[in-house]
Amino acid sequence: MVPVDYSELDYASVRHVDELGRAFRKGAPAEDLLRAVLASLDRVEPEAVARVDGRLRRLLGYWRAEPTTGWLQRAADDRSFGLKLLESVDGLEILFLSHPDGWLREQALRKLDGGLPSPYAFAIAALRLNDWAAPVRRAAESCVLRTYPQTQPAIVARAALHVIASSQSWRRWTVEGRALETALTACAASDAVIGSVLEARTGPVCAMLRKALVEPAYDHGLIDIAGRARIPQVRALALRTLINGRATWISGYEPRWTDKSMGEYRRGPVFAHRPLNDPPDRGRMIAMGARDAFAAVRRAAADGLATHWRELEDVEGLVGLFRPDDRAPVRERIDFVRRRLAERDQSIGRDAAVGPG
Repeated sequence: MVPVDYSELDYASVRHVDELGRAFRKGAPAEDLLRAVLASLDRVEPEAVARVDGRLRRLLGYWRAEPTTGWLQRAADDRSFGLKLLESVDGLEILFLSHPDGWLREQALRKLDGGLPSPYAFAIAALRLNDWAAPVRRAAESCVLRTYPQTQPAIVARAALHVIASSQSWRRWTVEGRALETALTACAASDAVIGSVLEARTGPVCAMLRKALVEPAYDHGLIDIAGRARIPQVRALALRTLINGRATWISGYEPRWTDKSMGEYRRGPVFAHRPLNDPPDRGRMIAMGARDAFAAVRRAAADGLATHWRELEDVEGLVGLFRPDDRAPVRERIDFVRRRLAERDQSIGRDAAVGPG
């Protein structure tokens, strides 16, 4: 998919949206203009969905019915004009998901059926789950549940990288969020999301993965992610999760005092956890991380060794895998394990010398 160069909408698309509104008001043919606008939206990357939504909302606010007297009548005529267009013009519902009139946004969501055509379409429908108007949120919930089974998993996955990360800041939605969880944890969708995590080179992929791991549906892909993800920090996050045998994510924030006498505090994260389904052997995961080419992954493996060394069978062999690594964070952890092993051996030797009784 080729992204638009301009992070919101390119200038040609902006002009097309404006011309489209004038053509509809005059009753002129507008199919070519509408196709051009929808094609531009299909090329928009999901990361730009909020900015595109704001730009379209302003542009669609200029779509007016023929002038009438009185502002109350004008508002009613504008809504009637928009509804008539929405009912009669196929494809306009994607554009109207950003309409400034919440009632028309709701009707656009109710019109959407079948598979969504692009990552932008999925992302903007998901964004409506956090709409300020409760009826729009409910319509978005129904829309996502209705359309995701028919939407190509690759489209859902491409949008998911952005939607999962950005949804952490959404505060308006309540039960509507379950619709997004259902869509993103469906078997085909979760496999496609894992594939996107493996191939992603940029973006908030660690934040997305942390949020996704709230759901057990992604556990089966963690070993692949730890071994093959293109972003080292993502491999490190997956490896830590596997070694510790539990998924960790930020569930909220709470005030933490920095100077109670002065009433000064800062907001700190609150973490939640859940055990993994069928966690793999820790020693095998530490060995895999120790052989990684990137220091962030080797450090995650060394952290795991320093935390769990008492429970591992071949600790000395694992320590030996880190021998060529001269980076300070890794060396500190390996030296810590060596000291503990030496103390354990000395203790065993003393016990043997004293003998029984």
